[in-house]
Amino acid sequence: MKWNLEPKFIRLASEKGAELVEFAIILPLLLVLIAGIWEFGAVYRTYQALTNGAREGARLAVLPQGVNQMEAVRRRVKNYLTKSNLQTSFISDTANDSYLVIDNPANNSAGTTVTVTLPGGGTALVSVTRVSIAYPYNFVIFGPVMKLLLPGTSTGGSITLRTTVTMENQAS
Repeated sequence: MKWNLEPKFIRLASEKGAELVEFAIILPLLLVLIAGIWEFGAVYRTYQALTNGAREGARLAVLPQGVNQMEAVRRRVKNYLTKSNLQTSFISDTANDSYLVIDNPANNSAGTTVTVTLPGGGTALVSVTRVSIAYPYNFVIFGPVMKLLLPGTSTGGSITLRTTVTMENQAS
């Protein structure tokens, strides 16, 4: 009887580093996925802080004594954003600021009246205050990576997050 000593499956020497090559291919994709999740979370957290800051300003502005206190509303919004670790140096203290806009009956009587549909039918005119914030968000990870991959482009550098809060003015 003859013995067949040759193995049926011969492992080639070139397959020795296959796992390392596969890992080298998957690792950049995994890092991009993790960085994307982190960056999205940072943008979402910033947007939530902006919305909450606008709410804080609107709460003060809808009070009867708050309608004419634009500086106090601006300070309240800036303080909230500062406590949320957001940059506020671009927000000016003037009423002509394009980053923080406060519309109320004292400065925009035509744009602060809203028609509301009542549950039983019919409508009512309601006086409101709007606090709007536009915030330039600079990407921490994707901005520099995009500039590295596409030099001379502004793609991926920053976006402007915008939020508006509308609240009904309280009667005096």
